[in-house]
Amino acid sequence: RRVHGVIPPSCIQLRNIILSASPRHMRLPDPFMPSLKVDMLPEIHQAPRLLSHFKAVLTAADLGGDLDSYLHTRAPAAFVQTLVARLHSGPDAALDVSLLNAL
Repeated sequence: RRVHGVIPPSCIQLRNIILSASPRHMRLPDPFMPSLKVDMLPEIHQAPRLLSHFKAVLTAADLGGDLDSYLHTRAPAAFVQTLVARLHSGPDAALDVSLLNAL
């Protein structure tokens, strides 16, 4: 499990602090600087490294094939309507956070 996956959803500020953390040596651009050109940052050309095994999580939940099919063909139309129910581990259960993050 990831750290942010075990933080309760009601602890929004704590989750935001953890998700916005960066190494000390990294100098982040000021988002309020009017001359900031995001497309000129050298990091924009690097693909992000995904450290989670999101495909395995989607496949284990029997969602991977259906999701790929919907994204390519927009069919079946019922996929979107059933997606929320499929993100729950049971009829009265809470959201499956790892599945939601993988999606």
